[in-house]
Amino acid sequence: MLKSQNEKILDYIEDKINNNPCVKPTLVGSETKRLFDTIDDILVVSEGNYNLLISLLGDCTKLMGIDLNIAFTADDLKKIAEVLSDSIERNSNLAKKSDDKLLQISNSMESSTSILESISTKSINLATSNNASMIKLSEINHIKNDVLDNTQVMQDKIKILGSIANELGAVIEGVKAIANQTNLLALNASIEAARAGEQGKGFAVVAEEIRKLATDTKERLEEMEAFTQNMRNATQDGIESVDKTSISISQISDKITHVTDEFEKSASDLTYTTQSIGTLFATIEEQTCFIEEISSDMAIVSEDFNSLRSQATMLNDNSNSLISYSHSLNELDDKMVGQIREVSLQMQKTIRTVKTDEFVEILEKAINSHIAWMKNLENICTNSTLQPIQIDGNKCEFGHYYKILNVTHPQVVDKWKAIDPIHLKLHAEGKLVLELIKNGEHGKANQVYDKVYKLSQDIINQLKEIQQIALKLGKSTDNIFAVKLK
Repeated sequence: MLKSQNEKILDYIEDKINNNPCVKPTLVGSETKRLFDTIDDILVVSEGNYNLLISLLGDCTKLMGIDLNIAFTADDLKKIAEVLSDSIERNSNLAKKSDDKLLQISNSMESSTSILESISTKSINLATSNNASMIKLSEINHIKNDVLDNTQVMQDKIKILGSIANELGAVIEGVKAIANQTNLLALNASIEAARAGEQGKGFAVVAEEIRKLATDTKERLEEMEAFTQNMRNATQDGIESVDKTSISISQISDKITHVTDEFEKSASDLTYTTQSIGTLFATIEEQTCFIEEISSDMAIVSEDFNSLRSQATMLNDNSNSLISYSHSLNELDDKMVGQIREVSLQMQKTIRTVKTDEFVEILEKAINSHIAWMKNLENICTNSTLQPIQIDGNKCEFGHYYKILNVTHPQVVDKWKAIDPIHLKLHAEGKLVLELIKNGEHGKANQVYDKVYKLSQDIINQLKEIQQIALKLGKSTDNIFAVKLK
């Protein structure tokens, strides 16, 4: 049975759409040939458009990777901005407190400087007074030495006076003996005058006068003797008094020497204290200058804090902007993938089916991407450190392809549909792992990771099974994505 030209054209188009070997039919009529050539050109252009859609879908996947990094970075920047802002506020408050403390210290330094100046002045005055006292003590010491010398001289003089008194006593005793002898002679003369009678009266008168003179001399000698004794007693008392005075002066001398030594020590200590006060004064002045420099630096730090505060605000605003951009990219991805899906599904039903090797390659990419995804999730659990990872099953590479593939073949359609809920659950559980790691619940995160791993293995096994079915069907004429035009 001979085929009509239209049947030949439809067979050619069907084979070409289904990627089967085909030869351009021999046609009759210029209009028919022109129509065929136009349709053939459309099919060629459609092939390019389809490849462009697939490339664009890959770009959407890359765009989602960029969006994922932007969102992750924006979240990190926001956290950094919050930590930086809190740190700036704390350090700003500490800087203000430090500045207040420095002001108090500066005021205290000024007060201490004033006190030290007063102490220094008084110390100098006291040192001057001590020096004057030392001079007075030196003069007193010289006077003391003169007094000691004069006391010694006085003691010697009193001793000489005592010797004279003793010698005078001896003279008085001698005169007293003579007076007694004279009195005895006067008595004898009176006796002899009485014997001489009348001739001896004159002699008797003389003898009586001599006797009275001797008696009177004796009385005077007794008085002189008492005076001499008193003089000896007074001399002895004077000697004892001078000895005591000499001892007292020696004691005073010792005291003066001790006081002089103490004054000299005090003067030395006072000189050291005055010098120390001068050193301390210089140190305080140096510290005051240092504190003033610190206060000046603190003012600069305060300005820097204000600048950092503004930058932290800008960083927070920029992170919010990045988050907003990320949301916009997500919306753009939804819109673009939706449009690509509509065009792709229409093309798969009419002018461009998916080749078996293309489908197998898509499944292989899905398997490899999920293995890499699980490796990243494992690293997050092992290191307890968050990193960018896709947690939306509709936006990963396989999720994008899953939306645009029109899988209706009875041998794979049920397996294909069963993958989607498992795939979405896998990413949802991955999100839970991140939340648990973020909250520090590492044990629970590892438990959920085990569930995710089982889900991933299930998906990979099903994808491999679909791969084998596709390869088997591809070897026959029963292509998974075959389109029938008649």
